[in-house]
Amino acid sequence: MKINFLQFRSVFRLSVFAIHLAMSGLLISCEPEPTPVDADVKAGDTTQLMVQVWDTVIGEYPVMKPWDSVFIDVDDDGQNDLMFYSYEGYWHGPTEAETRLYCLSSNIQIGAEAMPDTVFFVKLFSTSIINDKLNYNETSLYSCERQHNNGSVHHVSLRNSVSVFNANQNISAYQSWICDTFTLTYRDFCYGPYSTVDTPDTLYNYIRRYKTDCFNLPGDSLIFIGFRK
Repeated sequence: MKINFLQFRSVFRLSVFAIHLAMSGLLISCEPEPTPVDADVKAGDTTQLMVQVWDTVIGEYPVMKPWDSVFIDVDDDGQNDLMFYSYEGYWHGPTEAETRLYCLSSNIQIGAEAMPDTVFFVKLFSTSIINDKLNYNETSLYSCERQHNNGSVHHVSLRNSVSVFNANQNISAYQSWICDTFTLTYRDFCYGPYSTVDTPDTLYNYIRRYKTDCFNLPGDSLIFIGFRK
């Protein structure tokens, strides 16, 4: 397997209730001559390499459909190897939005590593007086990082996370390589408030919130992802 790299500018922004993955000048390098499988590649160095360029935006809701994808054939053999996919959930308003990278064949691997993913949980309570009526709010918060001292660990799992390289960093043949579905960005979201009790003097609301952006790729920056096939 030879190491190559994907170069793209990641622009993750919330706009019109959407999450955008802009891939501007996406480069995939293919080496014209055989290279030892244990040779390193320097991210961004296209010296004596052939370059393929894509320029596209996926996931612009609602101008586009609530989901979108782009397929990439890294070595032009007629078989798609990778897919970037973006979608946005909608339930009485926009909810979660996620961008993923799919390996479509076991013949290709992405530079990535398994990382512990801890989800914390806490219940929060607040009250306010609105128009002489007591508003009582209960919020269940699930978060990828500890938000409050009285929070507890809800569960721990392993997630495969894409390794991101800056220009001129070495992509080593001996790093971890994985074929999987990778989440690149995930937007925080909530459900509610739901009014579960409503009397002339009291309103009881329930809210469920999710903070899920701890592992997002850096936004509005030129980054590199290594792959080998």
